[in-house]
Amino acid sequence: MPVEPPIQPTTPPPEAPAPNPGQPGGPPPEIDPPGPDIDVPAPETTPSIDPGITPGQPVA
Repeated sequence: MPVEPPIQPTTPPPEAPAPNPGQPGGPPPEIDPPGPDIDVPAPETTPSIDPGITPGQPVA
């Protein structure tokens, strides 16, 4: 009896790989927009910190 249950769970795995090929088409477009958004704010914060704090020099 206990040998039969373990065999059933092995059948679902083959079904998971099938939907994967279809999903890849959707996610990619969503990842592209967030990329540029994060890059823009980064450069803006760096210039404000550079003039205020000098790297390598002790604080007077």
